[in-house]
Amino acid sequence: MPTRRESEPLLGRPGDATQASNQPFYANLYLVHIRLKGTGFFTLVGVVMFCFEVWYSTLSQKFLPLFTPHPLLQSAAVAIALIGVLVLQPTTSADTERKRQGARLHVGIMGLAGLTFMAGVAIIEANKIKGNNPHFKSLHAYLGVATAIIIACQATFGVLMWAVPGAFGGVDNAKATWKYHRWFAYVVVLPMIVFTCLSSLGTGFNVNVLHMRPWIFYLSFILTIMGLAPRIHLDKLGFRQPTSI
Repeated sequence: MPTRRESEPLLGRPGDATQASNQPFYANLYLVHIRLKGTGFFTLVGVVMFCFEVWYSTLSQKFLPLFTPHPLLQSAAVAIALIGVLVLQPTTSADTERKRQGARLHVGIMGLAGLTFMAGVAIIEANKIKGNNPHFKSLHAYLGVATAIIIACQATFGVLMWAVPGAFGGVDNAKATWKYHRWFAYVVVLPMIVFTCLSSLGTGFNVNVLHMRPWIFYLSFILTIMGLAPRIHLDKLGFRQPTSI
């Protein structure tokens, strides 16, 4: 069993955001407990709202081979990545096998998210090259490139810790660096993704063609944070060390 502190989330009581040994991994997406009514559900609702708005607005217009897939793939990548976070959040080191399984699942899901994201980047780059358009025409373009670089660094760091712990001096040292991977995800990667998505609202193509509604974006991101934040285990970020009850 996980220790009291290790199983205590940012909001709620010990065990409220912890995966039970007999619980399937898909349950980690919502984690319905008596006291903490499964805040992951808020994130799922936010993701569905965001993707529906992007996909509906995009597919309602004429299909453009070198543009239409871009918002579809990027929004799908965001959704897949958030699912990857939700799946791993409730796992604890007390259940070593489940933790290992969760890590493998997380890596697989994040790998899919990364490939989807890069496919979206490739589409828009092909669009700019073929049309001889400037690569940095808007704030969205600058943030998109910066976010792509940040995600690539985060993914590389995560895969090395998981698959090549020797690069960090051994398994124990690799595990000790996980907190930095988590910190970077919550403090840098997630905000950059949010800002990049919001900046798309100001692009000429959205203003003149897609007409995606800002309030849906803002509400979906608020719901996403409401779902993720309460499930954060402070000990995993290095704030406190697990102790026995």
